[in-house]
Amino acid sequence: MDHDLIRYAALMLGGILFYAVLARGLFNVTEPYRVAALEIAEKFTRSSQVSAHKKTFLYDRLGEVYSNWQAWKLVALMVGTFAVLPFRDTTKIAADDDNGMPPHLRSDYHRFKIYWMVSTVGNSPTAAFLFTILLIIMVAFFASVSAISGCLAFSRDHHGATT
Repeated sequence: MDHDLIRYAALMLGGILFYAVLARGLFNVTEPYRVAALEIAEKFTRSSQVSAHKKTFLYDRLGEVYSNWQAWKLVALMVGTFAVLPFRDTTKIAADDDNGMPPHLRSDYHRFKIYWMVSTVGNSPTAAFLFTILLIIMVAFFASVSAISGCLAFSRDHHGATT
């Protein structure tokens, strides 16, 4: 009987160790996205053409790229987005999200949102797995990655889910 207890304890310890190694590897893989998001945000912060609201938005999103808790919040928000996005006008969401951003900087802004999404979700392997499954289903059936990242960013900014 003691051998079974030792075996289960070793199995649990092995699982915890595997998850820790996986988490560290995923964190290292997504680090270039964090750095790229930081560089884009720095470019926008120095620009006088970006609205103060967008600068605050970028600052708030940069605070999330190292948080496991924010990764799980994104997964929860993704579940809600998964349920309502087929019935929403993604062009209106994109237009609302692009307000305050000069046209020549919008492609960088869209890249920032995607980098933010990848680097935030990359803080938790389980959250990343669930998020990826939902993302693949959404992209396959009714939305682009850009529309999804815009919807997530816009939802977090306008519906009180930033904390």
